[in-house]
Amino acid sequence: YQRRVRGFTDIEKHTYYLSQYLYIKLKNLRYIYPATEQSGSSSSPFCEIYGNHHLECPSAQGPIVTFNILYPKSTDHSHRKNGKFDDTDSKQKQNSEWAKRYIPHKTIEERCKKWSICMRSGAFCNTGTSQTTFKYSERKYKQHLDAGGTCTESTVFDPELDPYGAARVSISYMTTKGDLDHLLRFLVVEFLMELSPNGVEEPYASWSKSPLREDVETKESPLSFSSVEKLFNPDS
Repeated sequence: YQRRVRGFTDIEKHTYYLSQYLYIKLKNLRYIYPATEQSGSSSSPFCEIYGNHHLECPSAQGPIVTFNILYPKSTDHSHRKNGKFDDTDSKQKQNSEWAKRYIPHKTIEERCKKWSICMRSGAFCNTGTSQTTFKYSERKYKQHLDAGGTCTESTVFDPELDPYGAARVSISYMTTKGDLDHLLRFLVVEFLMELSPNGVEEPYASWSKSPLREDVETKESPLSFSSVEKLFNPDS
């Protein structure tokens, strides 16, 4: 192990590559909608990703990928109980056509267990960053805390409309690309396949629905170690 790892630079290269790999794969997952008489086929994002991954700089974003899963546009929410949460100060990160709805982050964490995936969810003991990221007013966050709210539980925030936390994937030097492909298969099978109104595209459509670990890797990687090497050594 010591012969393979020559220092922190090697660890940074490895974790940066994997975090960017997962970021790009998550960003490219989308719900596909069939064509209508008014328009052609369309799509919407599968998840909302937080952080500075888009800067493509390891000094601006550590090897942590934090996200929330969105419901597709066509999901029927009529089953929800009205009046359970105070939405008077809800941020309206939505337009006239579609109100964003989120899978509760606790649901993601709970479903991870049968897939033998260890993932944390919530505000990660960092309520200040949570408040900034989700743009909550001090009044509403104080209401959350006064009501006994924690990093993972709330009687004030509606987890489907106002996420006060997220799911977090922490990547280390011991993490492999196979680990992340197993995580991607979990997300595709448990959520994308279940919720997508028009099915899923290859290669995901043929992925096994078994929670047992399989070395299912996507056919092409959006990054290669050589491209990461150029980032650290631009003159090479």
